[in-house]
Amino acid sequence: MLSSDGQVTYPRHMPRDSINPLSHSPSTLRQLSLAGLSEQDQPPSESQQKFPHSPWVVPSALSISRGAVVASDLAKPLESESDDEHDLDGQSQHQRRKKDTSERRERYASERAPLRSLVRAIYVFLDKGDVQSANRAFGILVRSHVHGKPVDIRRNNYWALGAEILMSEGGTSIGGDHHNQVSEPYPARNAAKVREYFQDLIQRFPYNFKYRNAVSAFEFWPTLLSYEIYQIHQSHAACLRRLELDAEDWEDEIWQDDSLHSVDETMADAIHPRAARAGVPLWQTGSRGRRLCHERDQIRLQTLDSLRHIANRMDDLLEDRPYSTNPELLRLRGMVSLYMGDLLIPAESSNEGHVVDTNSRRAIERHDARSRFQRMLEHGGRPDAFIHEILASSEDDDGPSLPIFSSLAIRGYRIGC
Repeated sequence: MLSSDGQVTYPRHMPRDSINPLSHSPSTLRQLSLAGLSEQDQPPSESQQKFPHSPWVVPSALSISRGAVVASDLAKPLESESDDEHDLDGQSQHQRRKKDTSERRERYASERAPLRSLVRAIYVFLDKGDVQSANRAFGILVRSHVHGKPVDIRRNNYWALGAEILMSEGGTSIGGDHHNQVSEPYPARNAAKVREYFQDLIQRFPYNFKYRNAVSAFEFWPTLLSYEIYQIHQSHAACLRRLELDAEDWEDEIWQDDSLHSVDETMADAIHPRAARAGVPLWQTGSRGRRLCHERDQIRLQTLDSLRHIANRMDDLLEDRPYSTNPELLRLRGMVSLYMGDLLIPAESSNEGHVVDTNSRRAIERHDARSRFQRMLEHGGRPDAFIHEILASSEDDDGPSLPIFSSLAIRGYRIGC
C-alpha cells in the first residue's frame, strides 16, 4: 500500500512482527534487502511503470497529473460516443506509428552516428572520382564495430556503397572540350566482380518471410539484373559507335562515282523504294551501305541473344514467391520485353513477309511488357510517365511512336541504389 508521501506500507490488520506478510518469493526478498526495503514493502515495479527503465515518479505528482488530464477532458465539448471511439482509435494508431517510427529512427541514428564521418568521406571520394580512396574507406567501414557488434552492411544502404565502388573502378568521364571521348562511368570489365559481389550478398542474406522488411535478396536481385541490362545496353551503343567510326574508312566505289549523285530523285525512289521511305541516304544503298546494315544486324543479334538470356533468368526468378510480386523485377522484365521488341526490327530488309513477321513479334513483346507493367501496378509499383503512356496505348496499335533502341531498361533509375 502507498502512503501520502510515497512510502510503501503494509496493511494495518497485519502485525508488525509477522514474517513475510506479503508472501514474497525468496528471490524477491533478496532483491528487497539489496534495495534497502523490508519484507513488508511492495516491489517498486508495482507502483512504477517500466521500472527500472523509466524515471521515478512520485505517486502524489502522478495523481495530480491524472486529475489535470481528467479536468481537461471534462472541459471539452460533448461529442457522440461513436466519434469518441473513432478519435481514440485514430489517436492510438497515430501513437503506435509515431512510437515505431521514433524507435526505428533512434536505433538507426545510434548506428549511423559513429560512422557518419567515414560514410561522408566515402561519398566525397566517389563524387571526386577517387575510387581507390573510397575503396579503402569502405574496407574500414566493413571491418568496424558499433556497440561491440560488427557493422551490418545491409543497414543504411552500406551495401549500395560497396556496389557503386566496384562498378566505378577504372571509370572515365569527359570534359567540356573533349567531344570525341565517351564517358564510361561503369566499365564493363567490372561486371564479373559486381556479379560476384551481389551473388555473395544473395547467398548470405536470403529472403526470410519472418523478417520481410529486412534488406535481403529481394532487393539484391533487381539491382544485379538492372546492372546487367545496363551493361548490355552500353555494350550495344558502344559497338554501334565503333561501327560508325570504322565505316568512315571504308572504300565505296559507288560513293566515289560522281554519276550517282546526278541520279534523279524519282529514279532513286524507283530503284530503292524502301530506302527512300525510311529516309536512308542514296549512297547507303550501295556496297558500303549494305555492309553497314549487315554489321548493324550482327550487333543487333548479339545484343538480342544477351537479352534473351537475361529474360530467361528473370522468368525463372519470377515463377516463385516472393519474387513473383516484386514490383521492381516486374518493371525490369517489362523493359526487357520492350528492348527485345526494338531489337527484332532489322536494319534493312527488302522482304515484305519478313517485315510483317518481325512487326508481329515486336507487337507480342510489347503486349508482354504491358502485362508486366499491369502486374507491377497490382503489386504496388509506381510507374513513370513512359509506363503510363505504354499502358494507355491500345493493344491493337504499336503504342507511342519511339525510335528504335529507345527502351533503356534502367531509364530514370540510379544504378546501385
